[in-house]
Amino acid sequence: DRLLHPDYALPEDHFAILQPMLDERGLIPMQHMVVTRIKEASNQQGRKFRFVTLVSPSGRQVECVANQLQTNPLCPLPEGKRHYVNIGQLYDCILKTKSAAPEGSPEGQSTSSSTLSLKQAYLSSKKAEDCFPTAVGYVEHIDTEHGHIHVYDAQSRHFVAPVLRFSKEQEGDLVRFVPVTPSDSMFKTAVCLTRATIDEAYAEGLIREIKITSVNETKRFASWELADASRPLTEQLSPYQIAQGQVSPSFTTGYLNLTDELSLASSLTLKAIVYLK
Repeated sequence: DRLLHPDYALPEDHFAILQPMLDERGLIPMQHMVVTRIKEASNQQGRKFRFVTLVSPSGRQVECVANQLQTNPLCPLPEGKRHYVNIGQLYDCILKTKSAAPEGSPEGQSTSSSTLSLKQAYLSSKKAEDCFPTAVGYVEHIDTEHGHIHVYDAQSRHFVAPVLRFSKEQEGDLVRFVPVTPSDSMFKTAVCLTRATIDEAYAEGLIREIKITSVNETKRFASWELADASRPLTEQLSPYQIAQGQVSPSFTTGYLNLTDELSLASSLTLKAIVYLK
């Protein structure tokens, strides 16, 4: 019933009564989860299955067979449309935990080890950006061989977005995206939304004002520092960085490679996309 009515707010006293029963059955209350990966695998009989990875805003991650993801019976799709599971789609999910005793441990021995599985999931009426924070990133590289779009955000975090058939991103683009970070995996996914403007990137701290401090024409590089060195670093944080709890920029100095198209002079001030690679 909670999945069929995801916006229904359960009173606190009702939830307090239900929580012990949920805990006993290993059920986790309904939460939104976004599809981050789709892959195919075959069983021993050669039958192919599509497996889907889902991640919640809190970082919970679960894998399931694609046909476990359904449309909400109370919100059917328009006539003539079919339900396709795609990366970036949001689902309302009920998860189940199952305790697992370590191998060789006595039967009945308590353990904190547990596995997470999907109990039930319906296509959400919301979108990923309604439930996850969004950020502005820089498309550093597109790996067509592996189908990966490499994106960096203002905190120099690296995310990978899949190249989809409708992807329009190009190297050097500024994009607004949903950063999805599982708590138990190093693989961070970007769900690209739209192109971002230079003003958005500047406001979120991806584009910074820098000052060239020296130029080495022989070795073809220039060094730089944050432009206003007289201001405390805390005052140079963007609103996005402040909201994330940062107390200083993730970078204050760096180097630029000089090219035929890029000729710089000392004390020159300019705006640049800078991140720790």
